[in-house]
Amino acid sequence: MKRRFTRRDFLEMSAKGVGAAVVSYGLMGCSDSNSSSDDAVKAEFLHGVASGDPSHDAIILWTRVTPEVEGELTVAWELATDTDFTDLVINGETTTSAERDYTIKVDATGLDAGTEYFYRFKQGEAVSEVGRTLTLPQGAIDQVKLAVLSCANVRTFRQDTSMCMR
Repeated sequence: MKRRFTRRDFLEMSAKGVGAAVVSYGLMGCSDSNSSSDDAVKAEFLHGVASGDPSHDAIILWTRVTPEVEGELTVAWELATDTDFTDLVINGETTTSAERDYTIKVDATGLDAGTEYFYRFKQGEAVSEVGRTLTLPQGAIDQVKLAVLSCANVRTFRQDTSMCMR
């Protein structure tokens, strides 16, 4: 004979589920005592990534990391020729702190001219979005197109941005 699922059964199962969730949430703060302090820091990349000042063999990479707790952070960066980062060209680590407003600025050098690259930043478990950049071709350039904007949210202030970028 099949037993009916009563209101009492529902309340009992709900209480057990909530109890399990509360206990597991409390354990999330526990960490391995062997982990390094940088790995334990919780951080996010909320400001995106940017690149600029290209030359035929170098590019500047930029981001800002937002830590949960203030202090010095070590941030890793990677530059590759593919979006999966299987063909890693160059990588490294740098530090940042509140003194630098948690910004990262990397001068990636030794690159090939006229090449498309992809880059990202990592801090602990946090990984930034992937940026795309190009180095300049070597030698004479016939034509250059530039777009210059002064605000990351320019559409809020000006509706005809397409006119500005011709």
